[in-house]
Amino acid sequence: ENSVVVWAINEDRRSMLSTPANALTFAREKLNAVENLPIAVTNDLAVTEITDGNLNFAFCVQESHDPSHAIFIKQAPGYIKCLGDGYALSNERALLESRVLIEYNKLVPNLVPRHFHLHQESCVMTLEYFGGYELLRTAFGRGSVDISFISDIAH
Repeated sequence: ENSVVVWAINEDRRSMLSTPANALTFAREKLNAVENLPIAVTNDLAVTEITDGNLNFAFCVQESHDPSHAIFIKQAPGYIKCLGDGYALSNERALLESRVLIEYNKLVPNLVPRHFHLHQESCVMTLEYFGGYELLRTAFGRGSVDISFISDIAH
């Protein structure tokens, strides 16, 4: 694939992953040397934007021939995504979240997504992709939550 992607740059000079094409370019250019990724970034890849969130740009990047080989790429822009760049919010929250996930992986590795990479300059994390799950907020919004899950979380 020989498409050219122009990176949008915000006032902090950090590249924005605001489109699937930009996420694909990021994966190919920035993750090619990352060890233990469940995908090969040189393979034919498909990118799907995950639109459930209000704060971050989020994408699933998966191998086209085997969608079970996938990663989750998430970028924290310097603003609230759903409101626009007029609503500033520190993108350094991604750096803190990254450190926390690394520590959680040490303590409870089966309960949090694996952390593969942090690109500090652009506040982009690459994590294990959990396909087939639904956000609790989405289920609450539909009114289809069996609250018995609360005891599972408490344990």
